[in-house]
Amino acid sequence: TVGSETMSGVYISECNVSGFAANAGSSTFPSDVASGKSAVVVTGNTALTQELLMYTDSSCSTPSLSYKNVRDNVTVGVASGSNYLVTYNADSLKIKPSTAVAETHIETFATNVGQSWALTVGTESTFSDSGDLYMNLFLVTSTTITTGDEDKDTQPTAMDSMVMTKSCE
Repeated sequence: TVGSETMSGVYISECNVSGFAANAGSSTFPSDVASGKSAVVVTGNTALTQELLMYTDSSCSTPSLSYKNVRDNVTVGVASGSNYLVTYNADSLKIKPSTAVAETHIETFATNVGQSWALTVGTESTFSDSGDLYMNLFLVTSTTITTGDEDKDTQPTAMDSMVMTKSCE
């Protein structure tokens, strides 16, 4: 529960071309990414995943990569206006490349950050995350969620995600 709202199920953004395409080839965004969606999936009373769903076309139809941050020990704190302070631990990552470009990109990214991830196209793999405590900001309505930019050291004070709408997916 966040304020008077109960979070449950899947929240997903509209297809976004500009933001995802602009990041193609950098960080965790494979070079074949042309569009994407953001999602939050509530998986338990104190657990959720924050997901980036990336696609090779501009209509979010053909998957490139799904990159899921699994969060546990989710705790809702005090309100800051309409927003709520939230903390959680970085539990694990679930990564599914759907193209060879995505597989190679993420394996190279992992190597560059000191990890060794062996991936297979079409298969979701799970890897341990740091366990670190993160702070974030959530705005939840009866049908939507918007989040801030999580941080380990500083409580976010503004939203930076796309609006994600409750879905029956």
